[in-house]
Amino acid sequence: STTAIIDSLSSSNNGDTQDVEVQGLDTNYDLVVQTITLTGQTRKALDTDLIRVFRVKNVDSTSLAGDVYCYEDTALSLGVPIDSTKVRAVILLGNNIKPHNQTQMSVYTVPAGKTAYVQEVFVSAAGAKKTSVHNVQLFARPFGGVFQIKLDQTINAGSNGDFSKKYVTPEVFEEKTDIELTVNTDEDSAGISGGFDIVLIDN
Repeated sequence: STTAIIDSLSSSNNGDTQDVEVQGLDTNYDLVVQTITLTGQTRKALDTDLIRVFRVKNVDSTSLAGDVYCYEDTALSLGVPIDSTKVRAVILLGNNIKPHNQTQMSVYTVPAGKTAYVQEVFVSAAGAKKTSVHNVQLFARPFGGVFQIKLDQTINAGSNGDFSKKYVTPEVFEEKTDIELTVNTDEDSAGISGGFDIVLIDN
């Protein structure tokens, strides 16, 4: 989002009234952690509007029964934003074993007044054909700039199905930099997970 307009939560299940924690940045790019009580499929406003959101998790004692959406205010259909371009984070219900109860997003924006040091990037692949190839890329966008590629790695499910890069000298990102880990795969059914470890230091 270009302004602090991320302001809404709702669930696809009308019975979801749990407390969820939303982590993100406000209009000044300061870190904001707020706990909001869901109202099922009805929109619930955030206490503080956000320009970025990078984690939403269930902090209640009851698991979620639906998918939870964090979004820019827009029309809903049974709790789901009709305009998907307004969605900024989703807690997917997950499989039948256990609900996920939190987002799974390999994105982060460095808060104001901080410098980020990326120490490790890690990715693993499963569930694809042995011949499948996955192209993993780490991008960073300095404030006011464009996304730049910082890591480009290919993994093959038939041989090295996982990848980890530990930086001897950490990759350094200034405040307000957007960081994203992405993957391109030639198999639609591939299951791929990844993330990165960051240390934040006060400027």
